[in-house]
Amino acid sequence: MTTIKLTPTQKRSILEEIVKYKAKKNECINAYVGRNLGDFNYETLFWSNDVPFSREIANIFIDAKYSNTETETTTTKTNRSKKYSKLTEMEAQVFDYLLDSLDDWIGAESYSPEATEDIEQFTKIPSKKLRGVLSSLEQKKILHNYETNVSEDFYKEKMITLWLFTNQDETSREELIALVK
Repeated sequence: MTTIKLTPTQKRSILEEIVKYKAKKNECINAYVGRNLGDFNYETLFWSNDVPFSREIANIFIDAKYSNTETETTTTKTNRSKKYSKLTEMEAQVFDYLLDSLDDWIGAESYSPEATEDIEQFTKIPSKKLRGVLSSLEQKKILHNYETNVSEDFYKEKMITLWLFTNQDETSREELIALVK
């Protein structure tokens, strides 16, 4: 697991976003007020909390997850956005997420448990932008989707869109990466 080094300013920004969100939702903020900056495991707070963090804060964690270094630097951030020459930064973010989450299905089966809502929740890309990113990846023939019914509470039917790689059952992880290099 990658260690994420945060500056005191970044830690304060994270705490500020958590406190603002909790206060807005009328939730207790006592656990976050007046704490020492070293008291929290910020990575756990980021991934387990339902707080919609700003893009700047989200990028710190996403870049650290996908980088090979122990610290967040501007060089890492630049390399991350140019990791795949044929993809934009947001497309690369979605591609990496699906590459990891669909790893067991690649080369084996053309099935996907990854709904649009799951991708949005992980990547923190707003739904309007995410639709454009997914559409762009579909136009580039990297992804395709299918709709299916799911039952929610009280057996209400709902249509959801699931995403998978084009020819996922016939390609390997390396071949998928080669498509976007």
